[in-house]
Formats: sequence, structure tokens, C-alpha cells
Amino acid sequence: MHGKIAQNSIIMPKLCDKNVDAQVAVWYMNDVHAQISKMAQLKSSADNFTRKFQNKAEIDSFKVAAGDTLMGSNEKKNNLCIQFLNLIRLDVTAIGNHEFDSEELKLTKLLSGANFKSIITNAKIKLISPLKRLVRDNKIVKSHIINKNGHKYGFVGTIPSDLNEIKGDFQKLNGISVKNINETVKELQKEVNNLEKKGVNKIILVSHSGYENDCQIAKNVEGIDIIIGGHSHNLIRPDQSLIMAPSGKPVIIAQAGKNGDYTGILNAKFNKEGVIIAAANQVLETSKFQKNPEVEKLKDEVLGQAQLVGTLQNSCNLDNPNSQENPIANLITDSAKQKTGAQAVLLNSGTLRGGLNKGLITSRNLEELIFFPSRFVKVELSEKNIIDALNHGIRNFDTKPEILQVSGLKYTIDSSSKTVKDVFIENSDGNWTKIDNNNPREDKKYPVAYNEFMFAGGIGYSMLKKPESLIEFYNWSELDSVIEYIKTFNKPIQLKPEGRITVE
Repeated sequence: MHGKIAQNSIIMPKLCDKNVDAQVAVWYMNDVHAQISKMAQLKSSADNFTRKFQNKAEIDSFKVAAGDTLMGSNEKKNNLCIQFLNLIRLDVTAIGNHEFDSEELKLTKLLSGANFKSIITNAKIKLISPLKRLVRDNKIVKSHIINKNGHKYGFVGTIPSDLNEIKGDFQKLNGISVKNINETVKELQKEVNNLEKKGVNKIILVSHSGYENDCQIAKNVEGIDIIIGGHSHNLIRPDQSLIMAPSGKPVIIAQAGKNGDYTGILNAKFNKEGVIIAAANQVLETSKFQKNPEVEKLKDEVLGQAQLVGTLQNSCNLDNPNSQENPIANLITDSAKQKTGAQAVLLNSGTLRGGLNKGLITSRNLEELIFFPSRFVKVELSEKNIIDALNHGIRNFDTKPEILQVSGLKYTIDSSSKTVKDVFIENSDGNWTKIDNNNPREDKKYPVAYNEFMFAGGIGYSMLKKPESLIEFYNWSELDSVIEYIKTFNKPIQLKPEGRITVE
């Protein structure tokens, strides 16, 4: 088997009826996050699954996704994602929060070209939403039944309950109302009951609710057999896979990490009552598969030829880019500092996904890296604004870090107190001035550049929402500035930490 990193039989409880009535194989992926560099290999993984199971009449096979296949607002890239899902002959998908990075009208146009079902069980799509058209066209459904070899399989799906909180004020979603987790449990039970009335006793949930919520669903909804999950980016261990439903029947949970690094194949056997009596899960490493030439060709057709930008002397792929100084972010913030003439630049770590490899740098490499290109602003910020922003970036340092990357600033993170210290700002003469992190001044101000997302108060950066202090609003993004900046280098670029951010 290509790139197998784990194959584990899941220890099942003792059941009365162990006679096999149906066998299923589910190829799954989740949270690909529009990683177009992985798509050619993901296609090969899906094709390998098809070759293995398509001629086995005794095994019913499906391909599913658990949401966040799309990401960002680049229409060409998201269109490529939909075409890719059509190419692999996906059966069903959940809808994740990143599908809504595009406004609802754009998402509607994208999904109108889908040859698969998008399943939303735990949300109400309002009449004002353009997505309502897809409901009428039966492309977005509350549940879906597929008949394979005389066996009925039902599919339900969840959107994250905190979707509106994730999007915040920056991108209000007026056309969709998502139920909280307790109401989601009730809605799923109602839909499962409807499926059972139609003679379905094998039910699969494609979920973008996260592992903890999936466990809650498994423990409280009777009738779901398999949960293919996403959102929390887990690689599920065998001891995490088995959850017992209220009746004591087994529920199997699977998830394949993030960014298309892995896919999975879940095999299960059912008895006549639709109870799983045996299960095994494989996790496959995407990088071990060959690139599918059809997808490589499709990339160029949809996105156009990649533009050569520069050369990188060394690879830069950090394991924890959100909790340490990121040399790639240094390059990006330096580009914005030069272009705006600001004294300092702030960049939320979540703007960047992935890394860069040694060798040629193309515009496509940078597009894949900067998933959320956002226009830049220059704003007059006080010392207190700056300190508050830096502290906000480390508020979840132990659990879900997303520190601020910087240019023209350097600071130390005190990981025990979750505060910053030793904060310095660079002067025009190259010298550094220390900002008192304990008593920052509100009357001492500096021109600071950052993106429109944070200027709108995204992910809680209310201290950066300062329209009254706006100096200039630019019509270019960090993607534009870094491409322009890299082109000015006459030799290969070396990326390494410069001591801008220290962690203690």
C-alpha cells in the first residue's frame, strides 16, 4: 500500500450477532485547505482506492470529505478545488467554516458546479441566502441515501456550531443560522430517525464539528455508525476511534489531520441490524503517492502558468509556525514595511499556511502560502495598542497559538504568564526604543501597518480597529507586496530567524 503510516484494527465490543451482512470501505479526507500542491497526489490516493474496491461486489465503497476543502476567497483556486472533487468522484462532503471564506453568493456559484452532495443537517439556510437555490436544486441536502449492492447507506452532515463566531464582524453570514452543539444533537437524531423510517440502518456522519463535539454526538445520538470528522485537525488513534452510542452500539470516528497531508480508508463490517461488528482504519501519507498528470494539467488550465519570482537558498518549513518567529513572515512583513514606509508591521500568523522549499519561488508557491491575502492599512497606534495586540496574539499560547509576526519590532513571550516583555520598536536611524510593557503610553504613537482583516477587529483584535486613526488604506495585499519585494533581490534569498521573537 502506498504511503501507509498506520493500519489498525479497532477493538470492538462483544455482540450477539456477528454474521456479516454488509461490508463498507470509506476513503476520506478533511481540512485540505485548498492546498493545490497536494491535489495531484490526493487524486492518486483516491484512484488507488477506486482500483482496489470498484470491482469488489461484496464491498460497498464511498469517497467522502469532511469540509474545509476550500479556503480563502481566490475564485480560481476554489473553482479548481471543486473540479478536483468532481475528478475524484466524491460522493458527499460536509461544509466547513473555510467554505464560507467566499461570500455566500460566490460559494453558491462554486457548489452549483459540484457533482456531489453537500450535506448540512444542523443549520437553517434562510430565504435571503443565495444558497437556498442549491437547496431547491438538491445540491445541498439535510441527508442523503445511497444504495450500494442492495444496501442502503444514509449520510448526514454538520457545519461547525461556532461558524458565526469564527467569521465575526469581518464577514457576517446573514443567510445561514447554525445550531449550537446541543441543538445539533437533537437535529441529527431527528434526521437519523427519518432515515431509519426509510429502511436505512447504516448511517455515516460527515462532520466539521471537531473531535470533542463528534464524541458528544456519538454518545448522544442513536443510530449513527461512522463519523468522518474534521475541523480539529486530528489524526485519530485507535484508542480514540471507538465511542459507544446510548444503546451501547459502537460508533467509529476517523479523521485525517489537515492540509491534505493524509487521507484515510475506513473498513467496517455490519450485521443485519446495521451494527458494526468489525472495523479497521488506515491512514495514508499523501506525499508517498505519485502526482496525477490530469490534475497537474488542470492546475495550469484553471490558474494559468505560474510566474517565476525568485530563488530560495534554503527550505523553510516550521513545525509550529504559529508559536515562534517565522522567517517567511519576516520576508512578508519586511515587504509591507518597505512599501508603506510604516515604522512597524504586524501580521497574524494564521495568514500563512505551509512553508517554502529550496529552489525556485513561483507566484503559485506564494499564493498557496498566503491563503488570506488582505489589503493593507497604515494606522497611528499608541504604545498601549501595540502591547495589547501582542498580548492578544499569545492569549492561547499553550493550546492554539497564533502570535503576531513583526517587522520593525522585537519582543519576548513569557510563556508562563502569557504576556510579552522586552518590547522594542525600531527608529528611522536603526536604533531601538524600548516600550514599557507594564505601563505603555497612550500618548506615544507610531505609524503601524497591518492587514484589513485585523483592522476590522478580526479574531478579537479590537485594539487594532481604529478607523479614526487611519493614515492610509492601500489597494494591495501582502501577497502583492512580497512578490514585488522578492523580485528586487539579485541573489538567492536565505531565510532564518533574526531574533525578532523570543520565547521563554
